[in-house]
Amino acid sequence: MSNNEAEITTKQHVNPDGSTVDVPYDTIIEPGVAIGEDVVIGKNVTIGPRVEILAGTIISDNVSVGNDTKIAYKVKIGNDVSVGSKVRIGTGVLIHDHVEISHYVEIDHSCEIHERTFVGHMVKMPMHWVIAADKIVNAGNQTVDFLPQIH
Repeated sequence: MSNNEAEITTKQHVNPDGSTVDVPYDTIIEPGVAIGEDVVIGKNVTIGPRVEILAGTIISDNVSVGNDTKIAYKVKIGNDVSVGSKVRIGTGVLIHDHVEISHYVEIDHSCEIHERTFVGHMVKMPMHWVIAADKIVNAGNQTVDFLPQIH
C-alpha cells in the first residue's frame, strides 16, 4: 500500500429504518439487522438475519450471533462467544470470553456468565444470576454452582 492510500477498516451498515452505523470491514451482517446508537462491534463478528442490538452494547472480537436474536441495552459480550438463534439477552448482561449460548435461551437483565461456560437449549436465566466459569447449564439442571449476586 502506498503512503497516499488509506487502509479501509470500517464499512457502513444501513439499518432497516435507514440510519447508518460504522462496523469493522470484516464484520458480516445479514439482512434485517437493526443496530442501535453507541453500539461497538469488534472484528470478525457475524450477525445473523433479523437481529436487534440496542444502544450501548459492546460486542467483542470473534463473536457470532444467530438469527432472530434480541440484545438489549448496555450488554457486554466478550471475545470468542457464540450466541444461538432466537436468544433474548436483557439489559446490562455481561458475557465473558469463550462462552457458548445455545438456541431459544432467555437471559434476564443484570446476569453474568463467566468464561468457558455453555448455556444449553431453552435455558431461562432469571434476573441477577451469576454463573461461575467452566460450567454447563442445561434446562432443568440442578447441579450447577452459582456465585452470589454481585453488587
